Amino acid sequence: MKGRNTPMLYTPEELERRIAEYFELCEASKKELELKSGDIVTRYMKPPSMVGLACHLGVSRQALYMWLDGEYLERLDGEAKTRVLDMLSRARDRIETITIERSMTGDYNPKIAAMVLTNFGYTKADEDKAVVIKLEGAGADAQSWSK
Repeated sequence: MKGRNTPMLYTPEELERRIAEYFELCEASKKELELKSGDIVTRYMKPPSMVGLACHLGVSRQALYMWLDGEYLERLDGEAKTRVLDMLSRARDRIETITIERSMTGDYNPKIAAMVLTNFGYTKADEDKAVVIKLEGAGADAQSWSK
């Protein structure tokens, strides 16, 4: 794996091919499994992830996120840099979408899903918080609705 200061290793065309190849590998890893209940579910044996994409590209996860932030893309001209940033952003968004969808359907372990989603900026909801709405100046009807 490459270290902290990893320059962009690919041309935009190579990067596009490598990203597509990664998602194809993930899609090809889907298997239908029969649960104890008899239900059939489709599961990724190799679910897409940012760290998985980084490994496929031959760089560290940190380097991949640095590229996403526009760092170490000096060798690319303006248009190529824009294309690379767009490709990486779309790959990240695709991984995020799959992670959310698979988490919501219960296909991912909730604790692992919560941990992974923090990398996309999500935070755990505080279950102890309650919202209290006080109706001031409302008539008896409004007071009875709030109960």
